[in-house]
Amino acid sequence: MTTVFVEYEEIHDDETTTREVTRVTFDRDVSKKEKLIEYLYHWKPIRAKIISVKSENGEEILNGKTWDEFFQDYAE
Repeated sequence: MTTVFVEYEEIHDDETTTREVTRVTFDRDVSKKEKLIEYLYHWKPIRAKIISVKSENGEEILNGKTWDEFFQDYAE
């Protein structure tokens, strides 16, 4: 089981966004970055932008830049 804290910004329309931090627990091991990204992709709200993902002890696992880079590499 893996628990992470996800900070994200949800885009409601052109003028309204909400920034939130939420705790997400996965019932399987997602210690590999690729698996974590895959599960977060399916979890996150459709119009959300990931800001950061941190472990339970506050260590940054992903940030918005690494999230975006992963999908750019994946698309190529």
